[in-house]
Amino acid sequence: MEESKRVLIISTDSHASTNAEGYRPYLDPEYVDQLDDLIERGALYTHYTEIMSRFPDEALDIIDTEGAIRSGGALGAFDVHRRLAEMDREGVAAEMILPGAGHGTILPFFSAGNEPYPADVRAAGARAYHRWIAEMMEQANGRMMAVANPGPCLDMDETIKDLHWVASHGFPSVSVPGVIEDPDLPPITDDHFEPFWKSCANLGLVLSVHAGDRQPQGKWTKYFERLEALGAAQDGRSLQQSLMVAEGSPFDLDLGPAQVMWSLMLAGVFDRYPTLQLVLTEVRADWVPATLALLDERFASGATSLKKSPSEYWHNNVWAGVTSIKESEIRLRHEIGVDRMMFGRDFPHPEATWPNTWDWIRDAFAEVPEVEVRAILGENALKCYGIDPKPLLAIAEKIGPRIEDLIGGTHSVDPRILDHFASRAGYRKSYETIDVEALSLLFEQDVAATSHK
Repeated sequence: MEESKRVLIISTDSHASTNAEGYRPYLDPEYVDQLDDLIERGALYTHYTEIMSRFPDEALDIIDTEGAIRSGGALGAFDVHRRLAEMDREGVAAEMILPGAGHGTILPFFSAGNEPYPADVRAAGARAYHRWIAEMMEQANGRMMAVANPGPCLDMDETIKDLHWVASHGFPSVSVPGVIEDPDLPPITDDHFEPFWKSCANLGLVLSVHAGDRQPQGKWTKYFERLEALGAAQDGRSLQQSLMVAEGSPFDLDLGPAQVMWSLMLAGVFDRYPTLQLVLTEVRADWVPATLALLDERFASGATSLKKSPSEYWHNNVWAGVTSIKESEIRLRHEIGVDRMMFGRDFPHPEATWPNTWDWIRDAFAEVPEVEVRAILGENALKCYGIDPKPLLAIAEKIGPRIEDLIGGTHSVDPRILDHFASRAGYRKSYETIDVEALSLLFEQDVAATSHK
């Protein structure tokens, strides 16, 4: 691939959604009446996500020197023209879009941010979201590429029809089934999902897991109710920090993403469909080396039915979408795999690199060689998602940063901005220590459950 003089930046973790009324033209007619219920039952969620998007004036004086936040840049969550303006301002050529933007918006019926809804309503909501975001993608002329929601996945024939629809409308990826907890859904190692994996492989759809997946509907509302009962501050920073650290938070780190990864390995999905790719997004990546080492030990002991070591599957089939990249993840990049890491700016969430993406990169990548910077910031995403490089390289030549704008120059990042990165996204967090006992127990249970395959 001919290398661009400017740096190609592709964010593999950004978000879009709108308010409930915005989905009205896209919802199947028989479900339009449900919108009033969505508005009423989602009021607490939209209220608190709007609060979470606020920064106090003293913070804005540090992080918003170009006025991106104050002028309404977050409207890019649903306004394609404002979104492209914010992408241009930060030199981002393209974004992978996941459902759910916060900032007072809501998803239609199918997310953990919604109250519980029946499967048919969730399926209708997913279809409506797909139609809405497909229109936004078309208006963005290839610079926005969305991750589809697979819906309830209970009726596999209907699910496969939806997969064909999103693939034909330019979606490069789809979330792994079970985005929300559903007691009616079998584990992803079950044969029920074989048509799903086959269709994704044939259609070239990349599998996706994102932070917050596999939670029950209503969890966010229950947590916000508890914060409200405790008299939670109406300041966005205070609320965001409360969410991050409190017990039972929707942001709690767990083994769910790692379990999806090894479940697909144990079920032989990557053996039957070796071109199938899985992206783990916004779930940190500093746990990867220690986790793979532990799984490799179990493989070496002969106690699994795996045909390859977990590390081999990782380097052939799995990617880390590293959101708001941490110092610890940069230090571990070779152990994680420079060729398996991709950058995410998480627009428009409050923990995003936006609106300070260049400063974030300047500090995080200061000692990283140019070839690795280019790989992580954009070139790996081209390979992972099978994206035609020519249009995006042309865009990068117009709006992208020069390499000396990011590394190797005399740039000095305001220490106050670095402090803010730490407070809003844990930029300086130490390595995540894996719970060896819990991980081993869960893995052994899944080994036993898949031993017949």
